[in-house]
Amino acid sequence: MHRPLLLIKTGFTLPEIKQKYGDFEQMIIRGMEMPENSIRVVCPPAGESLPSPDSASGIVITGSHGMVSEHEDWSERISDWLSGVLEAGIPVLGICYGHQLLAHALGGESAYHPLGREVGTVKIFQTAEGERDPLFENIPREFLAQTSHSQTVHKLPQDAVLLAWNEFESVHAYRIQDHIWGVQFHPEFNPDITRMYTLDQIEELQNENQDPDKIYKSICTSEAELHLLCNFAAIVREYSSFCTGNKTGQGGVE
Repeated sequence: MHRPLLLIKTGFTLPEIKQKYGDFEQMIIRGMEMPENSIRVVCPPAGESLPSPDSASGIVITGSHGMVSEHEDWSERISDWLSGVLEAGIPVLGICYGHQLLAHALGGESAYHPLGREVGTVKIFQTAEGERDPLFENIPREFLAQTSHSQTVHKLPQDAVLLAWNEFESVHAYRIQDHIWGVQFHPEFNPDITRMYTLDQIEELQNENQDPDKIYKSICTSEAELHLLCNFAAIVREYSSFCTGNKTGQGGVE
């Protein structure tokens, strides 16, 4: 029996978005183009327990309206659990809150961004390492992505490799070893979802001297939403195929 992909749900989207598009896990499942019966969703904020990391073919950690720096009990339990993914070798992708939580769990630091929040469709730049990374396959060096976040990774874990950045956000994506990735942007969002998040934060954006109307009008389809989650699904399939080959004695290393 194939191991499922484990989707760790760390929060809940806005009610109007959930009604139209589903919650974070449904958005991610659609983006990965994987059948729902191949994915196990676990929600620690609702009191659900995390299984052993090696019971999964891959792990995705969702976004959240919570803040990593608040160190909530459920979040710290995930953080402690994530310390085992380095040795397990399982593909891991953290998105927004998940990106920040991975950094926190593996020796980095996450907290509020000193310039406030980044919301809307933004241009992001890959580093040279990002251009060679399989997570960014078919995504140009300069690409658009959907964003909605007020915290950031202030310090990367040791040995983390920076993959993407922009003028506002110095750490938009990173990799640890060859199987753990964090992305600050939201590859599961489409433009309509980003518009709804922008409208929900008008007052906060104005308080930070940002222009919500300008942000709203610039929202458009992004390369990240079209490719990145499918790329991660391909990485998971390759890992699962390798593991299956080892179990059947094909391609294994003694």
